[in-house]
Amino acid sequence: DFMMSITEDDMNQIKSGIRNYQFLRETPGRRVQRIWYLVSGHPSPTRARLPRSLAFVCEVGPVRMRRPYLAPLIEDGVLNAEFNDTDNPLMDSLPFAFRICSVWELKTKFSVQTLR
Repeated sequence: DFMMSITEDDMNQIKSGIRNYQFLRETPGRRVQRIWYLVSGHPSPTRARLPRSLAFVCEVGPVRMRRPYLAPLIEDGVLNAEFNDTDNPLMDSLPFAFRICSVWELKTKFSVQTLR
């Protein structure tokens, strides 16, 4: 398991199913079964971003690597085609992908201050 920050807009894409992979710069170096998300709210006129809270957990499949000789991702979600196109520089900084298998919203949200 590991935690990562995500914007509310990106989390909405995951919840709705239009985004079905989590793309990362690096892999945590161990088998990952769940990703816990610290979600930050939309910016407001008085704040750059609303405070983050631990609000979701997703079960994920095995890590996939972006390599021309490996099987491509199924192109059924946001950024999947870009990930498969190894000539596309957009995804050069995100060479790892975890398939999102399930999404769970926590009944109780935990602020970053509470987690510390």
